[in-house]
Amino acid sequence: MADDVPTSAPLVVQTFPDPSQAITIFPAQTSHANVGPPFSEDHCIPYLLVQLSCENGSDRHTARINRLPPEILSEIFLASLPEPNTRLSHYRDYLTQVLRITHVCGQWRSLGIATPRLWTYLQFIRSSPGVIAVAASWLERSGSQPITFVIRTDPVSFQRAVDLLAPHAARWKQAYIHWQRPRSQGHSPIPHSNITPQITSLPLLERLSITIYQNSGFPSIFRIAPKLRTLSIKHVGDIGEYSVPWKQLEHLTVDEVLLGNCLEMLEQSQDLLTLKIQYLQTRVGPGRLQLAISRPFADIPHICLAFLTTLEINSGSDGGNPLDRFFDHFTFPSLTQFYLRKTSWLAERTYLTLASMLSRSSTTTPLVRIALDIGLLFGRWDRLAEILRTTPHVANLELCGSDDDPARTANAFDVLTISDGRCLLPELHSLTYLPKNSVGNYNALATMIRSRREGEKRGTVSGLRSVLMESPVLAHETRRIKHSALTRLRRYAAEGLLSLPGLNG
Repeated sequence: MADDVPTSAPLVVQTFPDPSQAITIFPAQTSHANVGPPFSEDHCIPYLLVQLSCENGSDRHTARINRLPPEILSEIFLASLPEPNTRLSHYRDYLTQVLRITHVCGQWRSLGIATPRLWTYLQFIRSSPGVIAVAASWLERSGSQPITFVIRTDPVSFQRAVDLLAPHAARWKQAYIHWQRPRSQGHSPIPHSNITPQITSLPLLERLSITIYQNSGFPSIFRIAPKLRTLSIKHVGDIGEYSVPWKQLEHLTVDEVLLGNCLEMLEQSQDLLTLKIQYLQTRVGPGRLQLAISRPFADIPHICLAFLTTLEINSGSDGGNPLDRFFDHFTFPSLTQFYLRKTSWLAERTYLTLASMLSRSSTTTPLVRIALDIGLLFGRWDRLAEILRTTPHVANLELCGSDDDPARTANAFDVLTISDGRCLLPELHSLTYLPKNSVGNYNALATMIRSRREGEKRGTVSGLRSVLMESPVLAHETRRIKHSALTRLRRYAAEGLLSLPGLNG
């Protein structure tokens, strides 16, 4: 585990056979003489700990640390921890902070070991006997507290981790289970039968993220999880075989899912608040997993998700046109945020079904934030106008991607320009534009901003407060901006309205 500690941390880690002494940390030769007051709230607690530890070492009898009640110091320890995150770098930060706290002095070590919530986050990237011993020590120290864990290993190591965690299933709060993809057909994924016999219920489980590979099935243990509200699932097969409490879910992420399975899944998930879909498919392409469809999507009726507020789709297709059929099947009365990014291979009628879906949705609460990949327009900017015409209350707009013809990408600004007879998005406050190509000479951008300012003076639109443009190509384009436009854009930037790379270069 020594390799998992960031090199920037002033720590040296050693592992011992005895689990109770599995990790010993020795402060490196560092000086705190130049440590100044923190300048952000994020650094307040770590700074306080540094000061207290310095005092504790320099004046053991008079240090303020000795006058703090243990329960208060324990809360300071907990407040200094980073939020658990599935990324390895975040786990290293968490691990480093726990070790730093418990190796300042004997008093801190005793108090840290007696603080169960310090030891409730575990990650299994590889499950050697030494790692398992350390994890067992952490589980013992965590007492009866709910635990969060991440398993991202090969099948053999996975089983070791599950064998260790299974007796503590009643304490699982957040579980991230992702075993490695089988490298060959002869290397079978972990069957759910290896998990199920050891676990009868998950009374505290609130969040589950799991990867399912071909023929591996879905562990039936998750059907008895009364608090499960957040589910992320990758490689969705025949959901008729999944023991999932769909009706109680509030947040759902699905990755690599066939349209028919997606519709069937959402038909049962009527209480969703947020939905994220990655890589929606209508058929399986060469080399992809052969996922079964338990019910043709044509047999599934129109679905109304009355409580859904956020819908994010980051996918195109590898054949077929799933998005237009998806939009045809849904209404979202409470939708306030909609994101459609990374789209490709879309049917030309997709913009029509999208506009239709948006026009019949957001009837309970207005749609106020939308992000679109302009690649779905196929060079037809009137289609963007058609989509935005159905969303008059949008205050935050993000456009990303690019037109096939870079010279046409400035047309997005033309669509948003207020002119005689047209005023789209009258409540627009913030515009983010992430082009992949050039945006021309920028006259259209300057004209759009000016038109909205004039519209604000007339009282026909709300004031535009922020225009953010980000792209690697933009920093080298200022030489292409005409002088008249450049002058106006620099003035808008000076006023804090516009952010454009290279504008003042």
